[in-house]
Amino acid sequence: MGRLIYEAMDRSRGSDLGDGSDDEVFVRDVLRISDLKEIGKGQSGSTVYLGNRDGSCVSVKRFLKEHVKVDNQIIDLLFNKPHPNVVCPRSDGIQYDSQFGYIVQDLCHFSLADLVDALSLSSNFKISVGDAQSVIDYQMKQIALRDRMQQRGIEFWAPNTDCYPSNTMLKLMRDIAIGLHYLHTHGIVHGDLRAETVLIVDDDDGVLSAKISDVGITTVLQVSSRATAPELCDAGRPPTLQSDIFCLGCILYFCLSGGRHPYGDFIVRKSRIKKNKQKKDDPTLASLMKKNVEACELFNNLLSSSPHSR
Repeated sequence: MGRLIYEAMDRSRGSDLGDGSDDEVFVRDVLRISDLKEIGKGQSGSTVYLGNRDGSCVSVKRFLKEHVKVDNQIIDLLFNKPHPNVVCPRSDGIQYDSQFGYIVQDLCHFSLADLVDALSLSSNFKISVGDAQSVIDYQMKQIALRDRMQQRGIEFWAPNTDCYPSNTMLKLMRDIAIGLHYLHTHGIVHGDLRAETVLIVDDDDGVLSAKISDVGITTVLQVSSRATAPELCDAGRPPTLQSDIFCLGCILYFCLSGGRHPYGDFIVRKSRIKKNKQKKDDPTLASLMKKNVEACELFNNLLSSSPHSR
C-alpha cells in the first residue's frame, strides 16, 4: 500500500483515531485493537495504523468504502492459507462501519521503495528552509532508515565484488518472486505490483523479508501511478498473470539499478513501455548485464513485449 513510516511505533503522529471518535470506538470494540498510531497513508484516502491485538503488533488498513473494491474470496484464502511473502489478514474478513472498511494485517515496517531510496548512492536527504512538514518528515524518516541499515552493514552490492547484488538484496528479490508465484499458483492476479506495494519486515533477528501487499484490495479510481505492461497501455484491458510478470521484471530492475525504472522517469514511462523502449544509459546496470549472463537473460524474458514470452 504505498509508504509506511519506519519507526513510527516510537513516534506518534497524532492519529485521528485517538480522540474518542466513533472510528476509535469501532476499532477498539469491534476489531479489538488498542494503542493505535498512524504510520502511513496510501492512495485514495487509505490510512495504515499500528496497533496492538492480544499482545501482538498488527497493522490496520482503513479505506473509504466507495474508493476500494475488495475480493472477499482472495481475502478469505489469504486468511486461511497465509504465505510469508504476502501481506495477509490477521482476522477473518473485512469489517465496515458507516464510511470505512478496516482490515487487520501483518505489520510491515517500510516499503521496498523506501529501502532502495534510503540506500541509493544518488539519494540526497538534505532538508532546506521552507520545506513542507511532510517533506521534512519523509527526509528524516529516510535518514533514520539509511543510518539503521548502514549500522547493520546492509548494502545493495556484495563486498569486494563488481556490480553484484548483496545477499540481502538477492533474498528480497527472491521473496518477491516466491510471493508472486504463490499468488499465481492460486490464480490470483495482483494488477499493481511495484516497489511501493512491496513491503519489508525488519525481523527481530535483523533479517529483512519482503511481502507483497494490497492483494485482493483494488483502488477503483483511476490512478496514474498504477503499474502497467505494454499490452495494458490501452485503456480498458484488465491485468493478467503475464502483466504481473512484466511488473516483476521492473521491480527486479529497480532493485539492481539502485532505484531506476527500466523505462525511465514517471513522466515518460508509459509511452516508453508502450513502445518497448527501455533505457540503455544506466552504466551500473549495463556493467552488471555485461558480466552476468543470467541477469541479462532474465530481464530479456521478463520484460518481453510479448506476454507469452515472459
